[in-house]
Amino acid sequence: MTLNRISAQEASYKAAAWSIVGIAFCIPYSTSLTNILCGLCLVCWLFGGRISEDLRLLCREPFAQFLLAFLAVALLSMVWSEAAGEYILHSISKLRKILLVLLFWMILNRLKEFQGKVLFSAFASLTVLLLVCIGIYFRVPGLPDMTPGQGAIFLRSHIAQGYFMALLVCLGVGLAIRSKDRRMKIFGGVVSVLAVVLTFFMTNGRTGYVCIIAAAGTLALFLPIGRGKKLMLCLVVLVAAVVMAINSTRVQNRINDAIVDIEKVEEGNWNSSIGYRLSAWKTSVEVFENNPVLGIGLGMWGTEFCNRVTSGADGAAREKCMDFIKEGNPHSDYMNWLSQFGLVGFALWLLFLFEVFRSGWKAEGGLRCVALAALASYLCGALFNSFMWDFSEGTASALLFVVILLLRNLPCCKDFQEASHGSRCL
Repeated sequence: MTLNRISAQEASYKAAAWSIVGIAFCIPYSTSLTNILCGLCLVCWLFGGRISEDLRLLCREPFAQFLLAFLAVALLSMVWSEAAGEYILHSISKLRKILLVLLFWMILNRLKEFQGKVLFSAFASLTVLLLVCIGIYFRVPGLPDMTPGQGAIFLRSHIAQGYFMALLVCLGVGLAIRSKDRRMKIFGGVVSVLAVVLTFFMTNGRTGYVCIIAAAGTLALFLPIGRGKKLMLCLVVLVAAVVMAINSTRVQNRINDAIVDIEKVEEGNWNSSIGYRLSAWKTSVEVFENNPVLGIGLGMWGTEFCNRVTSGADGAAREKCMDFIKEGNPHSDYMNWLSQFGLVGFALWLLFLFEVFRSGWKAEGGLRCVALAALASYLCGALFNSFMWDFSEGTASALLFVVILLLRNLPCCKDFQEASHGSRCL
C-alpha cells in the first residue's frame, strides 16, 4: 500500500510538471485551456505529497520572500481600498500569475528534467504561431484574414503577439548558440530572423518593436565575444533597427500614428491610444503623490481614473467611464503597482525583478545573454503595458521568470532536444 501510494504521488507530481509543459504550448492559443492546465497543475501538486517540503525550500529563496511580501501588501491593501467589491475580486484574480511563479518554481526546481521540456514546448508553440501568422499574411487558404489595424495576427492582440515574438527571438538565438547540431543552429537563427520580419513588416504592434529591439540590443551587449566584435554587433543591430524602421510601411504608419496622437494631446484631445496611456500615467502619478507609501489599494485604479477624467462632468459621464474601465489598469506594470500598492509594493516588485536579473547574470555565458535579453523584453514591454495584469502576457512572463530563476541549476544540455529528454552534461 505504501509503495502504491508513493507511486501515485510521484505520478501526480509528474502530471503537474507535464501540465506546465502543456501551459507553455497553449498560452498563445487558448485562455480556457491554459486556465484548465493551471488548475490541473495545482491539483496534481497538492496530491504530489511534497507540499511542506516544497514550501520550506521556496521560503528560503529571496525571490520568493519578495513575491510573498508583495502579495501580502496587495491583499492587505483591500483594507484601505474604496473600490467596489466586484472590482476587488476581479483584481485578486489578476494576481494569480504571481502565484504561478511560486508554483511553477517549486515543481520545476524538483523535477529539473522538465525545465528543458518547458523550453522546448514554448519554442515549438511560438514557432507554430510564427508560421501561422506568416501564412495569414500571404493569405494561405484555410487561415483567418489579417486583422484590420493589426496585420497578421492570430487570435491574440498585436501587443501579446509582439511580446511572444520577442521571446521567440531569444529562444531561437539560444538554440543557435547552444546547439551542437549545425542544422539546429541554422533553424534557430532562421526562426529568430522570421520573428523579426513578421513583427516589423507584417504586423502593426509598437510593443513588438520595442520588445524585439530591447532583446536584440541586450543580446549584442552580453554575447560572450570579444570587445571589438561586440561593438561591431551592437552597431549592426542599431543599423538594422534603423533600416527596418525606414523601410517598413507598418512601422512608419505606427510612428505617424504616435505623432498624431501626441499632437491631439497637445490640443487637449486625449481620445487616442497614446492619449489614453499618457492620461493613465498622469492619473497614476497623481494618485501616487497623494498615497505614496501604500497606494490607493487593490482594484481602485479604475475608480480613481474615472473620477479624475470626468471631473466637472455629470454623473452619466462617470458611469459610462466606469462601465468601460471597471477596475482598469494604467498600461504599465510599474505604474500599476506604484499607484495601487505605493512605494512598499513597488519596491518589493523591483527587488523580485532584481533577483531574476541576478539569476540570469549568474548563468553561463551563452545562457546569460539569452536570459537577460528575454528579461529585457519584459522590462521594456512592461513600461507601456500591464503584462502581469493580462492573462496571456502575464502567464508567459511567469514562466519566463521561473526559467531564468532556475538557470543556475539547469542541466548543462547541448540543446533543447537533449534537454527535452532530461539529459545532463558534465
